[in-house]
Amino acid sequence: MLLSFSATNYKSISDTQTLSLVGSKLKGPRDPLELSVPGGGNGVLPCAIIYGANAAGKSNLVNAISIMRRLVLDSHRDAAREASLPARPFLLDDDFEGEPTAFEVSFMVNSVRYDYGFSFDERQFFEESLYSYPEGRRRKLFERKDGSISFGSGMKGEKRTLQRFLRENALFLSVATQNKHEELSAIFSFFEDMYFSNRISVGGHVIDVAFRENEIDERTISFLEAIGTGVVGYQQTEVSRPEEFKAMLTDIKALMEKHTDSPAPSNWDEEAEKDFKIELGHMTKSGEKRFFEGSLESAGTRRLLIIMNRIFETLDKGQVAIIDELDASLHSVAVKAMLALFFDPNVNKHNAQIIATTHDTNLLDPEFLRRDEIWFVEKEVSGESEYFSLAEIVARKGEIFEKSYLAGRYGALPVMPDFSDLQMKSN
Repeated sequence: MLLSFSATNYKSISDTQTLSLVGSKLKGPRDPLELSVPGGGNGVLPCAIIYGANAAGKSNLVNAISIMRRLVLDSHRDAAREASLPARPFLLDDDFEGEPTAFEVSFMVNSVRYDYGFSFDERQFFEESLYSYPEGRRRKLFERKDGSISFGSGMKGEKRTLQRFLRENALFLSVATQNKHEELSAIFSFFEDMYFSNRISVGGHVIDVAFRENEIDERTISFLEAIGTGVVGYQQTEVSRPEEFKAMLTDIKALMEKHTDSPAPSNWDEEAEKDFKIELGHMTKSGEKRFFEGSLESAGTRRLLIIMNRIFETLDKGQVAIIDELDASLHSVAVKAMLALFFDPNVNKHNAQIIATTHDTNLLDPEFLRRDEIWFVEKEVSGESEYFSLAEIVARKGEIFEKSYLAGRYGALPVMPDFSDLQMKSN
C-alpha cells in the first residue's frame, strides 16, 4: 500500500510537495482502511482524487510517480546504454537550476513500512536510501551518498559484491534486484505492480493489441453491462494479416538473422500469418447476440474496457492504480461505480488503492468521498505547483464540496479571462 509520495524540483514542482494517503481523524462517509501504520494511526485511504486547473500540475505529480517507478525497474539497463536520466528541474527560479530532482515514497509490503528515496540529475544519482519499520522503529537497510554505500544491520544477503555492478546512473535497488537479492525483491515488486494509465483516447486497434495474449475479465464485461453500455460479451477472432505487413516481417526476420547471433523466435512465421481481433457483443431486438469490432464502440466504452480489466487485477492483488484524466470520455456515474469498488471491503479485500486526476466535480460529494481523499493543485503566480488536501481547509458544517470548489473557496480553479478588450480579426 502507498502511504505517501514526495517530489522536489521536478517540472512545475519546486519545493518538496507531498501526496499522502494516510487517513486523518476527520469523519466521513466511511472509515479509512483498517491498517496499522508506523507513524500513522488513522488507517490508510483507498483513494486520492486530485483537482486543479489546466496546467496547474496534476499530471506532473502522476508523471513523477511514473518516472520513479521506471528508474527503479530499468535504470540498471539504462546505465548499460549510458543513457541520461529524466531529471526535469523547475525552470522558473534560478535557485533550482542545477539542483537535483528528488523523489521519496513510503509504502507497506507484507505489513512492514518502508521509506525509499533518491536524488539525481541528468547524469547521475547523488543519494539513495531505504529504511524499514519491522517493529515500528526506523531501521536503515542502506544509504548511498557520494558514490559509496553503507549498510544497516538489518540488511541481509549479498551486499558488498553488488557494488561492483553499480554505476553512477543506476539505482542500487535496481541493480541489486536484477542480481537476485532476495530481500529487495519485494520492494522491487511494489513498484513493478503499479498500474499507470495516461491514455485518454483508446482506438479499436489498441483493444486488439491489449488482449492479444490476455483474456478480458468477465467482471469487466459485467461492469460494462451494468452501467448501460450495451456490452454483454466478447469474442476473439483470428484474422489474416495484410500481405504488405507479412512482407515487412519477413524482411525484419532476415535482418535479425543476418546481424545478430540469435535466430528469430520459433513462432515468427506463425505470428506473421495471423492476428486477432476483439469484438464486443450486443443483444439484438430479437434477443440474439451480435458482435462488433472495437472501432464501432464509443470512446468511453473502449477506454473502460482497458482500464477496468486492470482495475480488477489491481483489486485482486492489492496493488496501486494511478490514472491521469480519469473522467476523459467517462460519465460521472461510471467513474463513481469504478471508485466504489475500492470502497467496498467485500470487493477490495487486499487494500488496493487508486490515485487519479480529474475535472469531474460531481465526485465532490461528502457522502461519497472523504475530505482527506480530495486533493487540489494550485499554480502559484511564480509558476510553481502547490498540492494540498481538503482536510487542511476548515469546512463549514453541512458544506457542499462541489459548490464551494466552483465558488473558488478552495482555490485550484482556472482564472476566468476578461475578453472585453480582445481585438478579433475580421474576415
